[in-house]
Amino acid sequence: MLFYTSDVPRKNPMPVRERLICRRLREFRISLGLSQEDFCKSTGLVRTAYASYEYETSQLNYPAAWQILNTWPELNPQWLAGEDWAPMREWWFVDYETPEDTGLGPRAAFSLVYDWRMKSLLIGSRSGWTVDGKMPVLRVSPDARGRVIGRDKFARILGDWLAHQPDSKVVEFLDALLQRGSELLKEFPRDKDEASVKRRVAEMYVFEAKRRLALLNQDLSTAAKSQKDLLTHVTASGNVCPVKSTMADLLDRLNKATSQRGMKSKLAKVMDVPLSNVSQWLSGERTPGGETTLRLLHWVEQHERQQNALGSADNTAKGKTQACKSSNEKQTQVR
Repeated sequence: MLFYTSDVPRKNPMPVRERLICRRLREFRISLGLSQEDFCKSTGLVRTAYASYEYETSQLNYPAAWQILNTWPELNPQWLAGEDWAPMREWWFVDYETPEDTGLGPRAAFSLVYDWRMKSLLIGSRSGWTVDGKMPVLRVSPDARGRVIGRDKFARILGDWLAHQPDSKVVEFLDALLQRGSELLKEFPRDKDEASVKRRVAEMYVFEAKRRLALLNQDLSTAAKSQKDLLTHVTASGNVCPVKSTMADLLDRLNKATSQRGMKSKLAKVMDVPLSNVSQWLSGERTPGGETTLRLLHWVEQHERQQNALGSADNTAKGKTQACKSSNEKQTQVR
């Protein structure tokens, strides 16, 4: 008879790429500062189904991805698919195909639709308006998010237009654009309700602040990951002679610094680890991690500076004492 318990580790049957897509989706949701419940409310997804993506028990299907991408136009599908470094981009001027229009089935995986349909659609959309001059249809949500994203999209288009104008034509071009825009605005009269206008402006400021915070968090996350990768690389390179030599030198300095009674306990307190960990590090029985190694190096450098400062003070004091003795001896001889 076979018994199955929850303690037995189970191998995740999902392919690595699908798991990474789910992790990036979770990362994007967290960068927005939204809970799963709030994120599902905004996208219209069922929370239990969405949670299965973040917990990597179900692969992200295209219908769910389609709802998310249309709710959050700034989400970069290339990043979600693992082919770009930036999670937020506002330069895709394309209507994502509905799940039915893809022809790949109503429950097709996002990765499959991306590979077979979406990738070429995105590239064609981008090159279409930058190379051939074809203007895309701007589609944004009718809320503060849509207004901000629509403004940014138009700014990108205008920036591309300006880049293609000779220096002598920039002022003339902008003036002509402003005049024609003024004529166009007559077809779209302004809202005379000042309270509503102020409310919309305030909502745009709030959304913009949240988006900047999300981008800042993403930058910090990327920087932290880069530092972690660097430390992991340094630790993993322990078999390389220069690194081995550096580690041996550090252990030698640490052993000298902790040779006095009570110094090992002091180091353990500073590192916030048991005394046994320090003993294992110093004996070479256990290799500290990359971040721990840097902290140990920082501690031993501080200790050595203090010792050098004390040594200099002792030498100065000894010099003064010897000078006084010499002076006294001279005075005695004179007498």
